[in-house]
Amino acid sequence: MTPQRLPLLLLAVALLLAGCGGGPGLRPLGSPLEATDPSLGLTTLVTIGTGFAGHRQVQWRPMAALQPLLPPHLDQPDARPLEVSVDGAGQRLVVLRERKGRTELVLHDLRLGVSRPVPLAADGSPGAIGLSADGRQLAVAVSRDGRRRIEVLQLP
Repeated sequence: MTPQRLPLLLLAVALLLAGCGGGPGLRPLGSPLEATDPSLGLTTLVTIGTGFAGHRQVQWRPMAALQPLLPPHLDQPDARPLEVSVDGAGQRLVVLRERKGRTELVLHDLRLGVSRPVPLAADGSPGAIGLSADGRQLAVAVSRDGRRRIEVLQLP
């Protein structure tokens, strides 16, 4: 089995067990209203949830943890996360967020504790994102001139 398919297999097994009443060691992560846009790494689940006073925030959950963790630099009071994608190791996240009336992409490296913007090759509005299992490539649906295209970006 390829490493890229393992997260999908884990998600399928988790959904199957959840539909069967759960199993030993499985804990519910909350209703669909409490967390959206799941991205699954090998040992990590990343979602967008509601934090203090209804503020949307990215929540990082090791599979063994019941409560989500909030990595440093992720929660920006002037930004609204729209979508999130995580690498297979659960250490690199890309967040699509709305800030100051614009959508932007931000790469967060949890191991290094750094965040940096991900620039597009040309002006456009990013829509949907998908981070590769190794965290080195990002597929982005970009709208330009009324057309939507998929671009694959190489990440540092």
